[in-house]
Amino acid sequence: MPLPFPHCSLITLSWRCADRWRSDINALILDYLTMEGYPKAAAKFCKEANLQPQQPDLSIQTRQDIQHAIHSGNIETAISALNGLDPEV
Repeated sequence: MPLPFPHCSLITLSWRCADRWRSDINALILDYLTMEGYPKAAAKFCKEANLQPQQPDLSIQTRQDIQHAIHSGNIETAISALNGLDPEV
């Protein structure tokens, strides 16, 4: 079976696939850290994986504060913070 890129060796193609796979995994990890409210870990991971941050630290911290308010039963505080973050929600 011919290679899809005749000028590339099988090893080169394997490295390209590995790099793409690694990139996808890194993006998934960064997304998890960001969405679950770990701003310091997300920032450190960005530096180590040479990625751009997905969201500003303030946005991540605000999301974490909203989650904490909900878990603590402070629904009015959570609604107020949520309206400040995104009034259309």
